[in-house]
Amino acid sequence: MTSHSVETYVANPVEDFIRAESIEQALEVRAKFGSECYPLVGGTDLLVLMRAGRWSPRVILDLSRIPGFADIRQTDSELVFGAGATAADCLANEFIRTNFPAMYKSCAWLGGPQIQNAGSLGGNMATASPAGDTVPCVIALEGTVVLKSKRGERTVSAEEFAIRPRKTVMEEDELIAEIRVPLANLASDPRGFQPDAMKVPKLHTVVPRPPFGSGGAPDSWMTNDFLKAGPRLAQVISIVSMAGFVEMSGPRTVKRLRLAFGCAGPKTMMGKSASAVVEGKELTEELIEEAVRAVQQDITPLSDVRGTAEYKRMLCSNYARLFLQDVGGFKLTGTRKASETLA
Repeated sequence: MTSHSVETYVANPVEDFIRAESIEQALEVRAKFGSECYPLVGGTDLLVLMRAGRWSPRVILDLSRIPGFADIRQTDSELVFGAGATAADCLANEFIRTNFPAMYKSCAWLGGPQIQNAGSLGGNMATASPAGDTVPCVIALEGTVVLKSKRGERTVSAEEFAIRPRKTVMEEDELIAEIRVPLANLASDPRGFQPDAMKVPKLHTVVPRPPFGSGGAPDSWMTNDFLKAGPRLAQVISIVSMAGFVEMSGPRTVKRLRLAFGCAGPKTMMGKSASAVVEGKELTEELIEEAVRAVQQDITPLSDVRGTAEYKRMLCSNYARLFLQDVGGFKLTGTRKASETLA
């Protein structure tokens, strides 16, 4: 077999590789080289681009050795992901398993073990791909992105971070330092969640939660979930994904609903029209169908090699339906055909 150097695949070979030992050193390098500097943690996106000859940075800045850069921790008010935290780190975190099933499921279905151990949450956010599976989870739960530079630090809403694929609000001298999610949105679902729910035959299957106990539903409770469509069980780029967050009053009255759809537009798209339909109301099967129809107002999917726009619209509506049916304790009626969903 013939071996190939990196130069075989890229027109302009990388001039320098710098391994930062501190965040201060990383910010110095970023300030010096700006857009010519590529921040690296796992390289799952960069190496594909380089081998395809589509892009070659002048300098690669390795962030993987910075102390604490991959930590997952809690403050009094937030769950904090270091930008270098990987899908494997999330899967090993008991708090995430119990309280953030959307993130747990998105990481469990994110590629294979190699990708899960290399790809980072910060990289997923910075790439700004509509197919980045962890991004809708952060956005649905009102997460924020902490950006650092030599000039200082600023916090941006995750919902406003991406502009279009590979374009974000991040300046050339900035790095993603942390991703934060409010602990107030991560209260445990009183019905329980079993991580074994990952072991389902299809990515888009919902495993119904058990009903409330003899004491009934609490006055206020919340839950979150993640759904994804792909041609195989794992190691697939999403056809469509959806992260859902809901805060409830009693068993079926919706206080807040946030639905974030991946691959349904140029960036993660929010189902705000569906939220407007159900918030402040008691869920019924008829109200759920009204919300499902409203989803179509907020998404703009395109046809591509993974699916037609019509098929993606159908999946988005079906996922909204399944999530709301599960939240309300209704029988999961499965999917609808495109002709029924889009009518």
